[in-house]
Amino acid sequence: MKFNPVLHGLRGMAALLVLLYHWIGNFPALANHHRSVSFLGTDWAPFFFIDYGWIGVHWFFVLSGYLLAATIWNRPLTRHDVVQFWQRRFMRIYPALWVQLAISIVATYAFLGSFQFLEARQLVGNFLLWLAPLPGGVNMYNGVWWTLPVELLFYLLLPLLLLCQRRWGLWPIVVMALLVSLGWRAGVAQQHAGESLQRYAYLLKAFPGMLFLFVAGLSINHWAGSAHLAVRRALLLPAVAIYVALLWLLDANKAVLEKGGPLLVTWDLLAGLSIALVIAALIHPGKSVRWLGSTVLVRLGDWSYGIYLWHFPVLRWLPKLLPLPWNTIQGSAGALGLCLVITLLLAFASHEWVEKPALAWLARRQRAPRRTLSQTSQNPSLPPPQTP
Repeated sequence: MKFNPVLHGLRGMAALLVLLYHWIGNFPALANHHRSVSFLGTDWAPFFFIDYGWIGVHWFFVLSGYLLAATIWNRPLTRHDVVQFWQRRFMRIYPALWVQLAISIVATYAFLGSFQFLEARQLVGNFLLWLAPLPGGVNMYNGVWWTLPVELLFYLLLPLLLLCQRRWGLWPIVVMALLVSLGWRAGVAQQHAGESLQRYAYLLKAFPGMLFLFVAGLSINHWAGSAHLAVRRALLLPAVAIYVALLWLLDANKAVLEKGGPLLVTWDLLAGLSIALVIAALIHPGKSVRWLGSTVLVRLGDWSYGIYLWHFPVLRWLPKLLPLPWNTIQGSAGALGLCLVITLLLAFASHEWVEKPALAWLARRQRAPRRTLSQTSQNPSLPPPQTP
């Protein structure tokens, strides 16, 4: 598929949104001081969108659904093609994560002076991303890693979803995903009724509960090819309005995050649908939104995985390494500046020295001609063929 700088810029913005959300959670003084600002006789909440910055993950999921499905939408899904697709996706996730895991272990050892914090089962589980709430999953070392098993499960399922779509059409897949996500989320809410459901957000947002977001993104490939360009572009403003209205609706009903209810069960799915509409409108962007494809945002899109991986441990380590008055307005602003600088440097290093080389190595390996049995028998010095 053709590279779309606007959608790539959206990925970078989503990563920054998550970073800002966690910054407020760890260093809230600046945001608390400016919760309300009067302008033109009206009170405004300047940090409103950052307060709900966790929705950046929803943007990641819907974008993944669209972009990854687009790479194989019209391609044959032979066993060889599917295996190569999985190899590329796993190589996209694991090498950078393993490097971060190794650096984190060394840094923690330097801070504590021993490896007593390591437990073999938890280490292996984090290495493989076999994390709770997967059966037998372990606690994660990095609090943002919870999304990675969700992504990996979608990677595994995507070829099957596309095969089903080619056989039975798109709507059965959409309805199936909607029912699975609604059923899972309603089941979690029912099982923990009377408790604080905020404690079980990780269950609500496990793979079954978020499947519809991926399928909403996948569906864009079908709809975008049939809808008129003018119709898609005209959809942008209504889609953005729906997205903002959903945020306001949740903000006005914050109690559902604790007590549950129909809004808790459906909100993430409705948000995913609104995001899918925005993305569909940006496949062929008009001039008014091409700033999303600016050089700066495209670079942030390149580094988005590294930004996502590294910002949270940077925020958590700052108070441990630098004993400064972080609970002041100046400390909060300083923490944001330091976090941005350190995270962007680490994300750049991860992209240039880990992610790109790993994917380039895999691409060379996948392009290499495969030796057949007849070639091997004619030249015994050749190693036996490797099965894919």
